[in-house]
Amino acid sequence: MQRLYSPLIQGVLAQWQEDVLYLSLDTTTLWNQYCIIRVSVVHRGRAVPVGWRVIQHNSSSVAFHHYRDLLRRISRLMPEGVKVVLLADRGFVDTQLMN
Repeated sequence: MQRLYSPLIQGVLAQWQEDVLYLSLDTTTLWNQYCIIRVSVVHRGRAVPVGWRVIQHNSSSVAFHHYRDLLRRISRLMPEGVKVVLLADRGFVDTQLMN
């Protein structure tokens, strides 16, 4: 599914007119069995998903290795010359992420 949307997302972001692009990293648990890890662009009061991953996990706090590849994939979609700010809550406290 993301292979289908990635070129579309990259095309839209290539026309980004602002100096800063805010990304939100968030999780949602479903039925205490699955966790959706989602990266969204924050724009005009909305969070528009640009990438996601679903894992079998019973908590919304996930280790860095679960979302490292997602962040790498999303980074290739970011426009050149735009400062990217990653927003996340305390569930993502990880020194590897900060690096």
